[in-house]
Amino acid sequence: AFVTAKWEAITLPLLCMLGAGVFPCTSAIAAATVTAKDEGLAQGVTAGARMLAEGASPAVLGVLFFAFKHTAMPGAPFLVAAVFVIGALLLSKNLKVRPDGSVITNADFDF
Repeated sequence: AFVTAKWEAITLPLLCMLGAGVFPCTSAIAAATVTAKDEGLAQGVTAGARMLAEGASPAVLGVLFFAFKHTAMPGAPFLVAAVFVIGALLLSKNLKVRPDGSVITNADFDF
């Protein structure tokens, strides 16, 4: 719908392939920012978040694509996904890191 030239048809899939590197990078960052004792927990949380996203995304976006199918903005689900990405980026800015590079967790606070 938006591709009007051959170079766009070639370039866009190449950019999409970069997304395949997100999970390995996230896992590496998670492993590098926690203590050795908590590394398994960090990997589990990372894998769990990935599975949740892979399961919920098709369901939620499928409903949105159907809802916006015959409207003036059929691409609105992409805007919703972009809002979620921006929200995740803003949340990640609030992560606190110790001088040794590990992330401050709830265990560091007395509740």
